[in-house]
Amino acid sequence: MLDRIVPLHKNDMYAVRLLNRVSGPKVLAVADELLEWLEDGNWPVSGRVATALCPHVNELKDKLLVILRSYDGQWKYWCITLLIKHNNAVDHIDEELLAELRRIVAAPTESELREEVPEYAQEALDRWDHAGSPNEK
Repeated sequence: MLDRIVPLHKNDMYAVRLLNRVSGPKVLAVADELLEWLEDGNWPVSGRVATALCPHVNELKDKLLVILRSYDGQWKYWCITLLIKHNNAVDHIDEELLAELRRIVAAPTESELREEVPEYAQEALDRWDHAGSPNEK
């Protein structure tokens, strides 16, 4: 039963309820599949999947960098918004992720501009870039 923590469809609330009950290693074991559910934050499961992933955002750095360096502006937007900008589960964001957000702000691609990714990257940087912790600002 607990092995069905990856949603099968965009309304699969059963899977996300199970997902939010499992340990970090189990979440990380299926992180690639879970990150796919952040391609569209309007899907009902997206927010709950993000909630499960937020405590592990720094451990997911390499996977997130692949997404942030891809051509999928919408996926970048949702990852920045759901996992970085509004993340209250960690006290800092890995420096390599912040560096990629700085690149998006300074030299955005056409797809990033179309999806308004630089604006959201800047908002995430405003929160995390200086002290590392939003509580220190």
